[in-house]
Amino acid sequence: MKYKGKNHIVIVGWSKKAEYAVKGILSTKDSDIVIIDELIKEPFEHDRVHFVAGDAATENTIDMANIKEAKSFIIFADDKIDNPLLIDGKSMLLAASIEQYAPNVKTVIEVIKEEHLRGFTHVKVDEFILSNELVSRRAVDSL
Repeated sequence: MKYKGKNHIVIVGWSKKAEYAVKGILSTKDSDIVIIDELIKEPFEHDRVHFVAGDAATENTIDMANIKEAKSFIIFADDKIDNPLLIDGKSMLLAASIEQYAPNVKTVIEVIKEEHLRGFTHVKVDEFILSNELVSRRAVDSL
């Protein structure tokens, strides 16, 4: 079913990181959340969480998530892929597909390797999260 709300947050790719993000958003923000993934069933049940099954690089799936009316979207690195080049390449394709369809929506993307950031220069991204840097920063903050 198509999500028809507005000012929601779209999370692309389900993982443990995405689950933590959903829980954080639910506890700190009023926004609905739409998860896009190719899973068979909804990964997280909550009245403010909606699920769209499909390939986030396709217009039909993006439309089902009503991305044009979203506040922002987050693309998490695919932890089912082992090669950092392929992980960041997938994230770049997803970002380009979504940006082409909804250029005014705030974009946040997790990137595995800092060296890959230059490859994103042709894709409008508002914020990058470097995966390894985030873990290191959290460890230092915990001291």
